[in-house]
Amino acid sequence: MKRHLILVGVLAGLLCSGCASTVKKVDVNRGLESYYGQPRTADLVTMRGSNMTFSATGMTELRVSSILPPLNVIPREPGLLEKIVDGVASVGKWGLGWYYGAQIAEKAFEQPRTVDPVVVKPEVITVPAAGASGQ
Repeated sequence: MKRHLILVGVLAGLLCSGCASTVKKVDVNRGLESYYGQPRTADLVTMRGSNMTFSATGMTELRVSSILPPLNVIPREPGLLEKIVDGVASVGKWGLGWYYGAQIAEKAFEQPRTVDPVVVKPEVITVPAAGASGQ
């Protein structure tokens, strides 16, 4: 069993050793050149033919194109100001959340107020009538 494992390992090593020598190096500059050299318009509508009757007769080609955004291999990093604004906005959201959450929790856990059990003595207060003073 041990011999078979060694034999399989040696055969795998021999088979895979030739792969490293046949790998061609990639020319990055050539790839970037073809990337940046591609056409920067998109054909939206293309009509070809002879004696077409679209709105004019005798047209051989009508092409409607659009400009594409610029190419950039390296993605654009957000600027320092954008990072600061995003950070302030996220801190503000968390702050408002904590504030309103604390207000809600304070109201939720507030104990109901009870009135002291004081005995109230009913007393009758008499007020003289307005016409009884002698006027």
